[in-house]
Amino acid sequence: MMGLGPMELVIALALGLGGGGLPVGMPPTAEDPLLARIAPEECVFYSSWAGTAKADPQGTNHTERLLAEKEVRQMVVALQRAVALALTKTGPPDKNTKVLLQESAKIAKTILTKPGAIFVGGVKLNLRKRKVDVDAGLIVNCGEDTAEVMKTVFRIESALGDKVKEVEAGGVTWKEFPVPQGMPRIVWGFRGRYLILGVGEDSATQIIKRASGKVPTWLTKLRTQLSVPRTSSVTYVNVERILALAQVAIPDEDFKPVMTALGFANVKHFAAVGGFDKTGYVRKSLLSIDGEAQGLFTLAGGKGLTLEDLAPIPKDATLAVVARLDPEKIFRDFKAGVAAADPRAIERLDEELEEVQRELSLNFSADIFKPLGDTWRIYNSPGEGGLIVSGLTAVVSVRDAKRLRKTLTRIEEIAQQQAQRYQRADRRRPRRHVTVKHFEFAGEKVYFMNFIGAESPVAPAWCLKGDQLVISLYPSHVKSFLRRGADFQSIAQNPVVAKLFSGDKRPVMLSYQDTRALLRVAYPFIQFGAQFAASELQREGVDVDISMLPSFEAIARHAHPGTVTVTKTKQGIEMVSRQTLPIGGGSLWMTIPLLLLANGGDSVVVPAVEFRAAPAAAADFPE
Repeated sequence: MMGLGPMELVIALALGLGGGGLPVGMPPTAEDPLLARIAPEECVFYSSWAGTAKADPQGTNHTERLLAEKEVRQMVVALQRAVALALTKTGPPDKNTKVLLQESAKIAKTILTKPGAIFVGGVKLNLRKRKVDVDAGLIVNCGEDTAEVMKTVFRIESALGDKVKEVEAGGVTWKEFPVPQGMPRIVWGFRGRYLILGVGEDSATQIIKRASGKVPTWLTKLRTQLSVPRTSSVTYVNVERILALAQVAIPDEDFKPVMTALGFANVKHFAAVGGFDKTGYVRKSLLSIDGEAQGLFTLAGGKGLTLEDLAPIPKDATLAVVARLDPEKIFRDFKAGVAAADPRAIERLDEELEEVQRELSLNFSADIFKPLGDTWRIYNSPGEGGLIVSGLTAVVSVRDAKRLRKTLTRIEEIAQQQAQRYQRADRRRPRRHVTVKHFEFAGEKVYFMNFIGAESPVAPAWCLKGDQLVISLYPSHVKSFLRRGADFQSIAQNPVVAKLFSGDKRPVMLSYQDTRALLRVAYPFIQFGAQFAASELQREGVDVDISMLPSFEAIARHAHPGTVTVTKTKQGIEMVSRQTLPIGGGSLWMTIPLLLLANGGDSVVVPAVEFRAAPAAAADFPE
């Protein structure tokens, strides 16, 4: 972290708190209780995962049945075999380097498909001596593959040669790799069927010691708050401790004010538990906050939604997002964040905003933000002409319709005045430009952006109807909204959505996706992409062709709607995601390498290395 600036750290935290996580343990094996005991009481980061079990094709869980599909399993095996063979052909000709590459892939497979845990306990930074002291480690239950994993580790040690040394720690023999001065010690070895890697002077010894102790209090509490029937993974990030370390490492007097403005000042930790319930994959996350949410997190601090708030969204929507967002408050918080980061910057920003507002004869706060309400709905409806996202339409509640109507008229006038300048410049063929026009439809005035010569795939349109502002990518979608009749059905009548409001908690944000409908539209494009990818991979020597792609029905029949809810609780902000596969938020790209490492593929062929009894093997941990 010593090389991070404030904004880089914020980005890193935002990515880490996104709730995506690695979708390991699908379907999960039974949990190993030892993995919870090795977590330190004072912890900066902890993550554990279940092993990958054989999928049950007769179960009630849709995700598990998808993973059990013969075509899906054949694709996984084909991909894994191709990658394994590619590793034997690529890389430098050096024998030891090739062994390291190939055997490390085997270790990666073991780590991701067997029960394991990784943690960072205490961290001490000595900037004067440029030294880092850390208590961190990795432990993996190799199970019935222990002997084979020992051989793999031994081959890696042999390839590293005399760089690897035997050391004694806590009465156990470990292997150690030399590290640069000031960096923490790294040792590894086996304890029965467990592969252990310790980072820090005494980390490996402490892992063995904690294995016979109790589960730390914070982890027990976390698992109670975020209970999942069949747990695949657990993640814990001590945000408070990380920010304290960052403040030591980053010599920036503006760091703390920026963190406060962004809302991290009273954030305690982030935790997430993912796994299987009766029907699919569920992931529960909690951002623990001491007191009221601040900064960015106030976006999730509004009052809960009701089913009535979903009324403008069509029942056939393939995508839908609903949230409580106060634009006036967001604008104020944004300015407060800028002021905290750079007081001089807010002065310049205020001056520039004032100049723009004067030229436009508009006040952003009074004429735009305040008239808007706090309920925002965004959806895509095939029944109203939408294809995946081409029909994205937003319906925003309005507080002051009279004031907003004047603002919309003023925006059109400004755009037309600007357009007239282009037309006067060359009356025969005006320069490429954009203006705003309007037309009457169903008794309402519909505005839209009219592109003249300018290349644009969309023509955003908007209309104020009663106490609702409708905005879409095309005027035709606004027309569809305005022509709705008495037979219109809302997504609030969808049982999957209605169930989200059945408990005591009311979400402040929610999203819905009709996975099967989206897949039906996207599958042809997936085929195009798979064909191009397979063609290029074969050219690079990877034996993968388009025949491995499963049929549409093999996937679609298991695809069920997915939902995400964000709820404000006494503990902080809770997010619950339910879907057939955990592919939201970019996790799809993390799922692919995990599938390649899944059980069932061929082994990688490596040069023979003599294997003796694996060092550091000892009696099993206490159960």
